[in-house]
Amino acid sequence: MLTLNWSEIKKIDLSAQDVVAAWTVALEALDPALKYVRCRAIGKWTAMAGLPTCGPDGLIGQSFPDDRLILTDCAVGALIGRIGGSSATLKGPSTPDGGETKPFPIGCETVVKLPDNATGPVYFGFNILVRPLKLESLELTVLGAS
Repeated sequence: MLTLNWSEIKKIDLSAQDVVAAWTVALEALDPALKYVRCRAIGKWTAMAGLPTCGPDGLIGQSFPDDRLILTDCAVGALIGRIGGSSATLKGPSTPDGGETKPFPIGCETVVKLPDNATGPVYFGFNILVRPLKLESLELTVLGAS
């Protein structure tokens, strides 16, 4: 079994605000020695007017049109992430050139094995295309392991 020694890289604390961007930078760049990133999150937000408040795992069981989600196999409103590329790209590359990844679920906690050539940035966002999202609070801790 692989044992990893985790070190905190960054902690992000956000309070009440309207989120209008698809992606927010969590880390500007990745240390080339890192092989894994772990994200842990707690918080509360309303993904869209008319939907209940949710946390990092989103509204599990809530039906929602796939064409309004970034990740169709992830709950509406869930915290999601992406590595590399542009903050303007919604769903990521069709091929993983340059270390850019497709979006992945973060939820309350995730561990991601980094592509060999990953450089960053590391982004976080919310699994809904409708904006603004009403954020009450978010604490996101990013850890790394070699």
